[in-house]
Amino acid sequence: MRILTQYEFRKLFTIEERVAITSAATSDPTVNTILGDLASTNDINMDDPGVLNSLGYLVSIGIITSNRMNEILITPIPSTPPQFEVVIKPFSPITVENISGAIEMNGKWIVRAEIIDGEQNVVHPIIMEFLTTPLEGDISSRINEEILKIQGGI
Repeated sequence: MRILTQYEFRKLFTIEERVAITSAATSDPTVNTILGDLASTNDINMDDPGVLNSLGYLVSIGIITSNRMNEILITPIPSTPPQFEVVIKPFSPITVENISGAIEMNGKWIVRAEIIDGEQNVVHPIIMEFLTTPLEGDISSRINEEILKIQGGI
């Protein structure tokens, strides 16, 4: 199954196409229904026949071409960013919060976190870059390195 979020699905269309679809929904009940169906779900299954039918309707009314429909249908589905449980060495009173899932950006994987120094009452936001998909151990190691830097250990 190829699943997209509503946002990811919308981003498959150009801004001009999204505007045309929104505009058509005001006067075309079928387009209005298509948008309503999309709004009623969190995820879009790209293999659902309803998606193919909806795109086919947009072709039939001239909002997108059949070539664009095919481009949309064969667009690679982004992989779900890995989520992490990070093991932090016991640096009391240091805690780590708001660890993001890895996000692929410009060929790198980005992970954000906040290191909280309870003793100094300071939040240290950190951004870690990885050239390959990071593993939990990679992130744990990098966060522990950042904690040592904060404590003046490096």
